Amino acid sequence: MQTIFYFDSSGKRTGRQYMGETNKRNIEHGTGTVFRTNGQKEYEGEFVNGKFHGQGTSYHLNGKKWFEGNFANGGPSGKCTMYDMKGDISFEGEIRNTRQHGWCVHYKNGKKLAEGNFVNNLREGKGTDWHENGKLAYQGKFHKGEYCGKGVYYHDNGVKAFEGKFKHGYPSGKGVFYDKCGAKHVGKFSHGACKCDGCDDEAAHELLDSIKHHCDDCHHTSVAELSCYC
Repeated sequence: MQTIFYFDSSGKRTGRQYMGETNKRNIEHGTGTVFRTNGQKEYEGEFVNGKFHGQGTSYHLNGKKWFEGNFANGGPSGKCTMYDMKGDISFEGEIRNTRQHGWCVHYKNGKKLAEGNFVNNLREGKGTDWHENGKLAYQGKFHKGEYCGKGVYYHDNGVKAFEGKFKHGYPSGKGVFYDKCGAKHVGKFSHGACKCDGCDDEAAHELLDSIKHHCDDCHHTSVAELSCYC
């Protein structure tokens, strides 16, 4: 068991320190723990030549678990789980080069927000979204992070809002849509607008505004904070 103290660019000791196994050059190697200046754990797990490599756990400033999973060459890689500062799960899935790649699930306040396949940090293929109140928001296909292809979108009260094809995140072409009371309408959509004469404009705008608001509030297309571990 060795102790390593960390220094800033001016040569002043920062107060952070490492306790654990080292190699012959006295670099973090094996199993060890990094402590913050207040003595709380910052990271504990496996190291290879000074980098996080293998299974490890990082912690929030309040001491609660932040990240748990596998690291490779200093960054998250493979299966992992993340938690918010309250201790609730916020993410679980596959990571490659600090980007989501594979099947991932996002949560907020312990409730699912999104679930599906990711490619290079963007939604791709089948997936599901939920409103923050826990009601189903969307089931269908994604392409490059946007609703694309066949899908069903729901109002935040659980009533089906639109069933048909999507393109660039919005309904596209002819489709059936419903207002929040469940009344049925038929319209033709293009570029985020309803183009069909005779459609219920109010119901169409309600649908499009709901989709825009939901997508603007979505923060599950990236996990930028993963870069903190590199």
